Amino acid sequence: MIFSLVIILIAGLVGYIWSTRGFYNALIHMMCTIIAGAIAFALWEPTSYFILSALGKGTMGNIAEASAWGLGLALPFGISLGVLRAITDSILRANILVTTPVNYAGGAVCGLIIGTITAGIIAISLTNLRIKTEFMGYQPYRYDNTGNLVRKDRLIFPVDEITAGLYGALSERAFAVDEPLARWHPDAAQEGSAMRVSYNEGGARNTIRPDEVSLVKRFAVKGDLKSLLSDQWETVSQQAATPEGKPYDPNSRIEGFVLKFGPGSGEKSGKVIVGAGQVRLLVADQNDEQREMYFPVAVSSQAELAVPGENTKPQDLLPKFARWRYNAREVFISSVGGGADAYFGFEFVVPNNYNPIALYVRGSRIDLRGKAADVTFPSAALRDAAILNLPGFAAGSSTGLVSQLDTERVLQVKRESGSAALPGIRTGDNIGWTIQLGQHGKLEIDEDEESKFRNMVKGGEALWDKQDVIKMKMGGLEKALRVERFVVEPDTTLVHLTVSGADFKASPASMLGPVASQMDLSLPALLIDTNGQSYPVIGFQYEDEVKVMMRYTPDKTINSLADLPTITRSRAGEQQMTLIFRVSKNASIKYYAIGNTAITEYVPPVDAK
Repeated sequence: MIFSLVIILIAGLVGYIWSTRGFYNALIHMMCTIIAGAIAFALWEPTSYFILSALGKGTMGNIAEASAWGLGLALPFGISLGVLRAITDSILRANILVTTPVNYAGGAVCGLIIGTITAGIIAISLTNLRIKTEFMGYQPYRYDNTGNLVRKDRLIFPVDEITAGLYGALSERAFAVDEPLARWHPDAAQEGSAMRVSYNEGGARNTIRPDEVSLVKRFAVKGDLKSLLSDQWETVSQQAATPEGKPYDPNSRIEGFVLKFGPGSGEKSGKVIVGAGQVRLLVADQNDEQREMYFPVAVSSQAELAVPGENTKPQDLLPKFARWRYNAREVFISSVGGGADAYFGFEFVVPNNYNPIALYVRGSRIDLRGKAADVTFPSAALRDAAILNLPGFAAGSSTGLVSQLDTERVLQVKRESGSAALPGIRTGDNIGWTIQLGQHGKLEIDEDEESKFRNMVKGGEALWDKQDVIKMKMGGLEKALRVERFVVEPDTTLVHLTVSGADFKASPASMLGPVASQMDLSLPALLIDTNGQSYPVIGFQYEDEVKVMMRYTPDKTINSLADLPTITRSRAGEQQMTLIFRVSKNASIKYYAIGNTAITEYVPPVDAK
């Protein structure tokens, strides 16, 4: 209600201001506003992608990500409107006098149009920001009694729908283009609100960079719809409904899409958490005239990690997948473990006379034109059997990295007799030294007195003078002031790998080693377990004679050596660096690699417990 009143106030205020300027002035501004709106919608996707790609990786990354799709519309509108007004004001210097009734009536009509478009773009921009799911009492998408996400609320004065509808129609008529807004964004007014139906009441990520998600496989399932909406995990048929709250056409099929979420696509914890509103399928009828947008009815993802026992076979530890339904309120599916990539298989109900043309994942679009299903299952039972090994529909196909790994020059690291550890590598959430609370710089610390993670590092980066760190390392701090551990999810653990030093016996993974020193700096550093799962760098600790640096960012992986401090042979005695990896608990780490080249092999593998 409050948001509706605010939007009415904005529309009314803008409309009133221009209605008082007279018909001629209001007419000129109305034309500028209409053109600026067209420019804004035309540049919406490119501008948002630019913000995500160019700014989403920098120091302002979190702010850029949270506001990309809002700013992507608002900025082009504001800038183009300002430029157009400057041009028209410089060309049209004289006013035109009209009769008083025409002046007032014409000004009022133009003011109403200006206010509606301006308020509509503001409303759409605001709802695309990373804000709470229910914003100022406004939440367009809510759950029905069977857990379907359906459209419930609308603005009292629906300026968002009027504006989106206007420019959708113009994109196919007066402002017609080859790729019209109406084709790709038939629900432009509601997209942002759907993406905000996320974990933690909208506090989770509502955007993703296009390079962070990719389509692995497309599949279809045919048969009686009632049977397709059941599975071996839950035999009762799901009561699925469209976003408008209507039952699906019984003459429908399942369209499925296996997506790979790459490093850096997760939340602060590193987990990828996806709700039904954040993935949408755009479908069109055979004549490409009628378009609909659907939410997934189910998703398949990796189940809980297997715990190795005394007689566990290697194949028993391969990733196993299960199918989860979006059939209850607040259903958000999370990735498992700490692997570099997370796989999700989303399923949509699609009428048989419609075809998918695009898949939207947190705003980013995957074009499906010309991409037929890789496999079609004639029954739900065969689909369920394939889901057990989802990514490539074959056992052990989650990465296949080990089979591609170059081990020709690998250095074997063996446990010395009488030693319980392997040199240069350790596991656990311990930082290794004590940071004084209050001197933690830009590190985010959990300071909640009731939290089990109290005084632990949640994320962030910090830079200290070496002398200040020496004082902290001297100890003597009260327990309440000590920061000594990292926050780690229950199904993951941290592996710390020393990559500095010229003594290769103590630091076999050193960047100064004969193989590592020759590697391309654009390549990533990885740990690889015995199942072929790879784990990227999520942080590091670096120290030299002047400074100490720390980075711990489970949600933003370090994907190239160039993003790490440089280790040089001339300063090998002063520089110390440890890379931090987030790995699945119970994994057995076999290799440290740079790109596809193995640097060290651990014998026996390191147990990440």
